[in-house]
Amino acid sequence: MALTAEAQSSGESSFPPSPKLLRKVFHWEYWPASIANLPVALIWFWYALRARDPFFFTAVNPAVSTGGLFGESKLDILRQMPEALIPVTVLAPRGAPWVDVREKLVSAGLSYPLIAKPNVGERGFLVAKLDEEEALREHLQQYPVDFLLQEFIDYPEEASVFHYRLPNGAGSAVTSLCLKKHLTV
Repeated sequence: MALTAEAQSSGESSFPPSPKLLRKVFHWEYWPASIANLPVALIWFWYALRARDPFFFTAVNPAVSTGGLFGESKLDILRQMPEALIPVTVLAPRGAPWVDVREKLVSAGLSYPLIAKPNVGERGFLVAKLDEEEALREHLQQYPVDFLLQEFIDYPEEASVFHYRLPNGAGSAVTSLCLKKHLTV
């Protein structure tokens, strides 16, 4: 290792390494994502070869297309739930005439505010709380995708529930329950 002329003259050395450098080397959180994910990629590759399917892991959630990895229809998932647990929901297909959308809202008894969310999407992308008819019309025109229009439910808390059921129906359990909190500063 070559030292700069300045370091040589001052007698400085980079040995032993500083605690900060050691932390960056031995704690994966500081590594570039490509390096940190390399072990995961190798394991995935091995399992994909064994299963002869690059999407082998989607089998853990067979009731949802692609196992819920991407591209699943929210409407298809809602149809699998007990009706009493589903908010009033209307599908507004992409490009549907406004009169048809409005008629569906009226016949379902939906009023404003309501929630518009893409039927296929994730992490809140294009989800909007809309307070009036004109805002809904603009939203549907601006984003040409199938939308689910749902009643706005104003509860003080929101929770995520992780539930599993064994394939043979022998058992199921709730393994975690998390209250969702919005970031505040």
